[in-house]
Amino acid sequence: MLIWAGIISSFFLWQAFSYAGIVNKLAEWQFHLFEKYYPVITYSLVIIFFSLPLLIVISILAITRKKRPDQHEDAQDPAQGAGQTNDQDSGIAETEAEKSVHSARRLRRFLAWASACMVLFAVISVGLSFLVPEMRGPIQQITLERGQRDPVNPREGYSAISGAIDGQMAARFGENMTLDKQYIYFAPIRSSSMRQGAVRYFTEIIPTGDRAKPFDVPAKGILRRNALPGEIEQLYLNIGMKIDKPYYVLYTSPSPVKWRYYRYAMQFGLIAALFAIFAYLERRRIKKLLKQIEEEQSSGASPETQPV
Repeated sequence: MLIWAGIISSFFLWQAFSYAGIVNKLAEWQFHLFEKYYPVITYSLVIIFFSLPLLIVISILAITRKKRPDQHEDAQDPAQGAGQTNDQDSGIAETEAEKSVHSARRLRRFLAWASACMVLFAVISVGLSFLVPEMRGPIQQITLERGQRDPVNPREGYSAISGAIDGQMAARFGENMTLDKQYIYFAPIRSSSMRQGAVRYFTEIIPTGDRAKPFDVPAKGILRRNALPGEIEQLYLNIGMKIDKPYYVLYTSPSPVKWRYYRYAMQFGLIAALFAIFAYLERRRIKKLLKQIEEEQSSGASPETQPV
């Protein structure tokens, strides 16, 4: 069970970060229905959905194994006295109570495992933020004007792009940071002599509030491969824009890129806390069940008969 869950968790975690596959389809459905995308909740529900069939099979097998000894004992001696029948009834009641305890323990283990996995994914998200390059070292110059050669495979990192910003195609992406909502703006950047065709470069732009110059364009920043938020990429595709693969995005600084990983980490941490709370409540329920079994066994014990 844990191996299977680990495999599907890793697979769908890759889909969540790359905005592909089933996660991509579910995100588009959420946009059409709610005009919003909930990445971590979507990821968690997908993991639970694909883990559920195996969990059901394992539960059925466990119940079947527990029923076999009871059936064997019932078939051993059909002719029993009244006192033996009472003892058997109490044994059956005890078995049912123990089954409840076993089921509760399985659920608690599942919740604890799910919480641990969410913590692990939060740590991975934070770890990925340390891989984002910083704005230091030699700067890479990319010029999109006529007569200049566009590099075939530009490297990620400290870069500068010169070209024409298509401000009419600017898009806004909202991110829920702690208590407020922050927005990041993007726009395609092309050669001034080439307004058609597939777009290979995008840049983060900063709104100024000035009608004459509504946006500031960074002179340099961090170049990232295929790094548009999935929602923005899907928006451009929906309006008919052709996007090269791979494409590149120039961010004003490493901070917006890192915040995307931090956002995932915070949401994974929240889900982990919820699973941990449910696991704790299930643990308390198990203690109550065990106490109930102990009380029933104590009250059901018959006193020794004294000779007259």
